[in-house]
Amino acid sequence: MSSKNNIITNLFLLVTGIILIILHDRINIISGIVTIVGILFILPGLYNLIMVFVNTTDDSSQRRAKTSSLITSIGALCLGTCMVASPDFFASALVYIFAGLLVLGGIYQCMLIAFASKPLKAPWWMYLLPALTAIAGIVLIVTDIHTIESLVVLITGISFTAAAINSLLVYIGVRSVTRNLPDNI
Repeated sequence: MSSKNNIITNLFLLVTGIILIILHDRINIISGIVTIVGILFILPGLYNLIMVFVNTTDDSSQRRAKTSSLITSIGALCLGTCMVASPDFFASALVYIFAGLLVLGGIYQCMLIAFASKPLKAPWWMYLLPALTAIAGIVLIVTDIHTIESLVVLITGISFTAAAINSLLVYIGVRSVTRNLPDNI
């Protein structure tokens, strides 16, 4: 809870949530996100593929690593190309991934608050936003995707933003309280 990675992750989540809120009413926003994710698979796959052929080695363990790297690169290129070529096919899967992230993120934040605030007991209102985030994810899972594409992006953006703000506030609150505790607790 006190690591800088947590702060960086929450800032990334906050920025992503704000972007999703701003862009929620765009036509085919989910297909656009799928295309961006596809490009994000293609670029490292292409880079890794080039590195596999540029680096020459005679060591047998290096050859095995090179072979697995080659297979991974080709897989990333194929998946990325399919996502860019046919984003509508992957759009519904992406919505379910967003919903799953909301459910898991809400549960994770509830557990984080419960364990990070020890030896103190966190107030009930600190659990409210994570619980609502998990509920929003469950609602998205059971709702028809094609009729509410804009709503899915909006709910995901709001949930990401709320989760990031809540987590940052919990971090600040726990840090300020633990500074004032004696070391032997």
